[in-house]
Amino acid sequence: MWNNQRNRQRAQYLLLFGLLRPIRSVLGSLIGGFTGTRNKISKCGSPSLRRAVWLAATRAPKIIYRGGIIMTDFNIILFDDFETLDAFGPAEIIGIMPETYKLDYFSLHGGTVTSSQNIRVATHPFSDMNPEGILLIPGGLGTRALVNNAEFIHELNTIAHQAVFVLTVCTGSALLAKTGVLDGRPATSNKMAFEWVQSVNTKVNWVKQARWVVDGNCYTSSGVSAGMDMTLGFVGDLHGQDIAKRIANDIEYIWNSNKDFDPFTP
Repeated sequence: MWNNQRNRQRAQYLLLFGLLRPIRSVLGSLIGGFTGTRNKISKCGSPSLRRAVWLAATRAPKIIYRGGIIMTDFNIILFDDFETLDAFGPAEIIGIMPETYKLDYFSLHGGTVTSSQNIRVATHPFSDMNPEGILLIPGGLGTRALVNNAEFIHELNTIAHQAVFVLTVCTGSALLAKTGVLDGRPATSNKMAFEWVQSVNTKVNWVKQARWVVDGNCYTSSGVSAGMDMTLGFVGDLHGQDIAKRIANDIEYIWNSNKDFDPFTP
């Protein structure tokens, strides 16, 4: 994935916008949508700054300007028998920032998807997804069959290679590993299913002790609630630790913020 120079640039610009959030309104006012963007940017700063702003506007993950605020698509993949908290724990955290992220739910062919806990969710088909956003893949019992679904893995591979960041929770990392995206890279997964996940792709450098692992634009977490820890870590990386801690406090969640230690590792 990181062999794609364009993906590296998109990730860098998204990270820039996250870490420099206080100037977002200034950039939004400067750009003011794509109409006349070149003319407005041409009046701004040095050539290198103008190029950075232009690339951010045209090559970053889908950005929506609303009242000077930059928004990014946050795409959550669902499938039958996904683990509810794997998806909706991170959704709770990301959903607290509606001015920054646009949440949506997708499955291979769209329609209603049912979790292991019998939660029914309406989804859009993969074909409706803007792939140049942030992708989250939950785990759950459904991953056991899905790793052998050639159509799903092919489509996931295509989407993952275009996403600016890919986050997996629990055995969602097995699905991503099956695409080959994680080959030669460190990753982790649910410790109760660790041996099975390892067997899906032995080319991945599986890290058993970690609560979550970050490698380039890929974030992989351990099981279930670890997805919330990882997502708070992701928010902290892009927006600052104070924002992540404030969100954890707002949802009354005790954040396991040490990504290198999973208390549930046997």
